[in-house]
Amino acid sequence: MHYIRIDKAPEKLKNNEMVIVKPNFLEEIKATKGKRGVNKIATVRNLRDTLMVITNKYDNTINPYHLKLQRYDNLTYKDDKEYADIILRIIKDNNLKLIDKAIEKQLLTRKPTIDTVYYVSPDIEGSTAFISLGFTMKSAKKSTKTKVN
Repeated sequence: MHYIRIDKAPEKLKNNEMVIVKPNFLEEIKATKGKRGVNKIATVRNLRDTLMVITNKYDNTINPYHLKLQRYDNLTYKDDKEYADIILRIIKDNNLKLIDKAIEKQLLTRKPTIDTVYYVSPDIEGSTAFISLGFTMKSAKKSTKTKVN
């Protein structure tokens, strides 16, 4: 079993391949949209609600009430994507392994015939989930163009 970190998902996959995109938790963020109101200002309460949904799904050993979220209070955002950036910053600042846990959950629930995973991510964050489950990293093939005279 191996994984390949790439910047863009392939258009066609073989039967033994799958794609995992670096988690941004937009699904969980959309689930809590109704609790955030219309002001588009992050509050400690909204952030905890969102983090509660994420931690309940991926790692229920993390208690969002123990996180210090005051420094993210009153941050403004335009849309769910910017709100996701705030959540990802909280995850990174608190050294939470939620990205690894989300990837791990996808890997554990994949079809048993899948042995090649394309990991779409601009960085290596989340790669430890692959390694801990026995995947080895394989280099992506570079497409080369030959110049014809």
